Amino acid sequence: MSRQELAEAVNAYLWNVYQEQTNLDWTDIGKLERGEHRWPGQRRREAFRAVLHARTDAALGFHIRRRQRSDGQRKVDLAEVASGDAVMVRVVVDGHERRIPLSRRALFEAVTGTLIAPLLDGPEIPAPRAIDPAIVDHFADLRALLVDSDNRLGAATVLPTAHHQLSLIAHYRRGAGGSLHEQLLRTQAWWAEFASWLSDDLGDHASGAWWLSQAITMAQQANDQDFAAYLFARMAQRAAAGPDQDRVLSLAEAAGRVGTARPHVQAFVALQRAHAHAVAGEQGRFAAAIDEARTLVEGRIAPPGDLGSFCSVPYVTAHAADGWLRLNRANTAAELFNEALAGWPDPYRRERGLYLSRSALAHLACDQPDEAAVMGQEALTVADVTHSARTRQEVAALGQRLTPLRHRPAVANLLDALALPGATAGRG
Repeated sequence: MSRQELAEAVNAYLWNVYQEQTNLDWTDIGKLERGEHRWPGQRRREAFRAVLHARTDAALGFHIRRRQRSDGQRKVDLAEVASGDAVMVRVVVDGHERRIPLSRRALFEAVTGTLIAPLLDGPEIPAPRAIDPAIVDHFADLRALLVDSDNRLGAATVLPTAHHQLSLIAHYRRGAGGSLHEQLLRTQAWWAEFASWLSDDLGDHASGAWWLSQAITMAQQANDQDFAAYLFARMAQRAAAGPDQDRVLSLAEAAGRVGTARPHVQAFVALQRAHAHAVAGEQGRFAAAIDEARTLVEGRIAPPGDLGSFCSVPYVTAHAADGWLRLNRANTAAELFNEALAGWPDPYRRERGLYLSRSALAHLACDQPDEAAVMGQEALTVADVTHSARTRQEVAALGQRLTPLRHRPAVANLLDALALPGATAGRG
């Protein structure tokens, strides 16, 4: 990212998470790079960590400057051990030490990860003199391949590649003009949504929110109406999984106002409205929205990788089960979960694990703890294979509710599995 792009990303994060309006610009980023400012406010530090995928403030070079004197000598920090604007950085690769002189700006970028690969593996990619329009299809094919890999192996195996490809797409987009620029902008929006989805599944909701805000901005810039409608539905889906349940209906209605002719996207939008009605206890409206979604997808099979193709009849049935469970109709929910899982598409393996965990909750509500424990064990196995933080978290919640029944063998097996290292960490 350029300085201005980084500033806008931080502003977007603060608005999306805290509704805090800030006006950082490229000059503010420059002051941080030069060390003029070293300790932004707490929320701003959080925003920088989220945007730049850093775990700690120290990883970004943020620190309170403290000067101490000892025997007349001043103790100094890394940025001060420099000659003019240069900093000598020690890098150890495979046991071999290298010392590299960097400017303060390069050091800042290296710490955030954007220059790590060039430092170790070679020069940066030169600006393209000409861009083959076929590269748009290449990025689409690669994304479809990674979506399939994500479904089977989980987000952790895919997200680093997604980040790298996003930087490449931006690189080519900056050098393109005319219709090719718009196509690459649309491509980048699709990949940004993918990165948002992957981040969410790994439990990194701050990054998920930021990537989704980037996706919707780019989709609107590229005049991709179908994708913009889908993204508003995705925002509703994210709100449904967090504390902002009150926003689900308005976001779903926003998706409807944007509009799309794609039936699978329309069905996905209807499911978000259904969730909002279930939360409000409106059984009639909930059932009507579910029927609308089912009518839209019944008899229609979207090509793999097509927008909303995951929204199949089993997916709609699983959401119906979810809603009836929320509406205290556990028997209906358990039956529908069984129906959905019996016809679940094989490529969406991770989602099957998620709905197995929710089906287990429905069976527990039906006073079937053994069945619930067996389903929870199966869901946990899928979560371990796909590294899904969401599914692990839901199985862990199920385990807490089953704890008083540890004397039952099936329950004991699940609780023992949850106690194993890595078993309690965690598109639905």
